[in-house]
Parts: sequence; C-alpha cells; structure tokens
Amino acid sequence: MLLNTTTEQNIDAIVDASVSQYGMLLTGRDPFAHPAIGDQGEDSIMTPTKRSFLLGKYSQQVGIQNAKQVTDAHLMHAVTTGQLQVTEGDAALMQSANERTLRALRRKADDWKKQIRDVVDEADSLWQGILAQAAVGIGATLVGAGALGVQRSGALDTLASRVQGTDEGVMGGMDTLVQTELAGHLQLGQISGVDQDEYVYKVPRIVAERYCKLLHLEDDGSYKRYRLADVLGNSNYGLPASAWDFTIGPVHPHCYCILYREVEMAADDQPEYQADPRG
Repeated sequence: MLLNTTTEQNIDAIVDASVSQYGMLLTGRDPFAHPAIGDQGEDSIMTPTKRSFLLGKYSQQVGIQNAKQVTDAHLMHAVTTGQLQVTEGDAALMQSANERTLRALRRKADDWKKQIRDVVDEADSLWQGILAQAAVGIGATLVGAGALGVQRSGALDTLASRVQGTDEGVMGGMDTLVQTELAGHLQLGQISGVDQDEYVYKVPRIVAERYCKLLHLEDDGSYKRYRLADVLGNSNYGLPASAWDFTIGPVHPHCYCILYREVEMAADDQPEYQADPRG
C-alpha cells in the first residue's frame, strides 16, 4: 500500500476535527459528541445559528429588512428586557434546527472522507501497477529498489497535491453549507409561533435560479402566496431542480430568496431602522 492504515486513520481524524470546529463555532456543539455532552452551556452562548434564529424571530416585530441591521448588543438587549420573548417552543425549534445543522456537518465529513479515500485508492492502484511492472521487468535488484524509492516519493507528492485539491473543494462547499444553514435558522425564526393559516411568500433576486423564480413568482411578476401549514416540513434535499417545492429555509444551497409573511409590510414600505442608542 502507498499509505499505511494508521496514516489513513489519521486523515479521517483530521477531517472529523475540522468539521467539529465548524459545529462548535456554528451551534456551540460538536457534531460527533454525545448530545448530553454537547448540550452543556448551549443556551447561554450566542452562537451564529442562535443569532440567526433570534433575528428571524425579531423580524416579526420590526420586519425582516430591519432585523438584518440589528446589532448583537441590541438583540441581546431585546432578549434580556423581554422585548423579544423566547418561548419553550422557540427553544425546541432552535434545538431541532441545530440537530439538522449537525447532521449536515456529519454528512459533509463523510463525503469529505470518501473523496479523500477515492483519491488514495486511485493512487494506491497506480502504485500497485508500478510494483507489478517492476517485479516483472527488473526484479528486486538494488538499482530497481532505488528507482522504486524515487517513484514512490513522486507518487506520494502527487497524492498530497490531489488531497490538497480535494480539501480546497470541500472547504468551498463548507462555506455554502454555513450560509445555507444560517439562512434556514433565520427563516425558522421568522415563522416560529406564527399562525399556520398565515400566508408567506419569497422575493427572489434578479439572478436567482430559474426554478426559484417559477416557485416564487406568478406569470405577471407578482409573488406567489403559500399557506404556512402547507409548506412546513418541505425539503428539497436530494431532489432535482424540476421537483423543488417552496420551503421554509433556502430552496437550494446558497439560495438568497427572502421570506416574507403576508401580514408583514413589503420591503419598500418598511420604515427605516433606528438603532437603539444603548447599542
């Protein structure tokens, strides 16, 4: 083998450690830790996922466009003074959303390790072919062994370069995962505790996916309204674009369509946000 078993296990451990850092930064929990351990202190930490959810919840009072301008200090002031009430239902929904994010991170880790294993297996297969040719052509001579050493060093350099390329691709995808998950937490906060008979809609960007526009816009350009009860729980995970549904949360990775409740003022009509002088 080009790499020994211990080295491959070390690669897996490095991947898990990297993904664990993302989990701790995003949710305050390790994706691979037992929930009883990971939950300790979670409620007292203003993690990015919690902040996104609370901003979504706060938007029920000030509008989603204004909520996006709220500072951390103002948000915490709203929570501590009771201006923003966080109910048991909110807490349960936040925990459920965090579990979804942690599952997504675990899937990312599994995919990352599989990509690296595929690269390693391909490199090992090529190395075995080189060994087989050497055995037939030159035998186990001293010159042959020296040449093989040089070839092995070259094969390891090539493998390291390909693994690095895999890592860079995965890390780019991790940025997409983070953005998508935070947008999901924000939109869950927007509808937390809201009457399920209310109607919601989304405003797509000009450069939005074609299928997003089909989901969100009528033929005349007006916004399609969806009854909240009819779309809760919808997911497009693993589905082709042609089968996408309206979702609470991004329709697809890196989706920037903005969720509105029908009872909320349109973005252009919302009053300008005034920051609290206390921060």
